[in-house]
Amino acid sequence: MEEFCQRVAERTNARPRTAEWDASAVLSGLAEAVSGGELNQIISQLPSGYATLFGKADLAG
Repeated sequence: MEEFCQRVAERTNARPRTAEWDASAVLSGLAEAVSGGELNQIISQLPSGYATLFGKADLAG
């Protein structure tokens, strides 16, 4: 997740913490727009730690 946020920071000319917050805002919005099952499918395809960017501790329950 750290590498992802660093890449977002580089592409947006933002500080890493700001990029993490921005990415989390977008992904949390996505999490609200899809069903729990769809969200689980998305998160399960990502490396460990990405669930927090979606505003989740782990797979949606």
